[in-house]
Amino acid sequence: MAWFSKIQGFYIEAYRTFMQKWAAASEGTADPDRFGEAPTLWKTVGDEILFTKLISDHRQVAETIRVWLATIHSVRLFLQKDGKALDIKATAWVADFPLRNSEVAVISSSSQLAALMADNLDDGEWFTAGGRTLESLYKNGAPPPGSVDFIGPAIDTGFRLSGFSSHRRFVISLDVAYILALTNLGDVEGDPIFSIYYLGPQNLKGVMGGQGYPLFWLDASPLDSVDRLEDNLTGLAPLNRDRLKDYCSRFYKENVRYIAPPFIISASEQILNKLPEGFRDDHEALIQSFLIEASEVEEMEKSLSSDRAGGAGSEESLDKMLELLGRIADASGDRAKDEG
Repeated sequence: MAWFSKIQGFYIEAYRTFMQKWAAASEGTADPDRFGEAPTLWKTVGDEILFTKLISDHRQVAETIRVWLATIHSVRLFLQKDGKALDIKATAWVADFPLRNSEVAVISSSSQLAALMADNLDDGEWFTAGGRTLESLYKNGAPPPGSVDFIGPAIDTGFRLSGFSSHRRFVISLDVAYILALTNLGDVEGDPIFSIYYLGPQNLKGVMGGQGYPLFWLDASPLDSVDRLEDNLTGLAPLNRDRLKDYCSRFYKENVRYIAPPFIISASEQILNKLPEGFRDDHEALIQSFLIEASEVEEMEKSLSSDRAGGAGSEESLDKMLELLGRIADASGDRAKDEG
């Protein structure tokens, strides 16, 4: 069971090392926007550990990957102690919120589940409970690990890409490659985070309608590995950053139906500050939808509560609830027509 002990220790070692190296790189910096908020633990899945970070400046992508590459090398040494045949692989991607991708509250404790069960929710009321749980998690700052999950096409893409990662190939999404091509930090020629390689287009299930998705990767192998020597034989070389930038820009334009260039809304961002067409209108419509639905939900809950107190049947309560939901849908449809 020695391998089990190593896997158990992997979670702790990866988290500890990542946080230590992040603190060493970011603390005391003269330009805090270059690093931003520290990464946080998202969740663990099997033998995987996932981290997330809010990006408020495009340079933070490069700095985060730089720290994670250093973490990979340290964790690799831990895993291979005592001659164990274990290694580590990594994937990095970004996702935009809240239009294309969303956060959802996760029931992460028996107490949360018990509280929801105690409410005796009728059919349909569960969606309000999820929203309230998510809201409560953010009231006191960042939610605890495992309490929030992410869903959406960018999240699916990231997990599909992870299937192409290896001990050497640190696979990065198109967006990450594009951001790195636009980033200038120090000696870009000698910095490994700017040595980007191309594996070619790959068909990712459920991504971009089955069209080929460009696969880019960073080299996470040790400097003295045979992989590096093999490159001298095959002539493998990093991409030219200007050509990479041009390729990504054209790919976005030709696949606008599925994907859009990354953007960042913050005071410090100077490069990726162009919002997608119609974003502000769509974002405002989303906010208004939440406000309308909150009002409708409150009315729904009052109606259902009144029915329970008066002894109304569940069928009658359900009819009222469906009527209110229909009004919400009609309101959303009217807004969509107006915006069109």
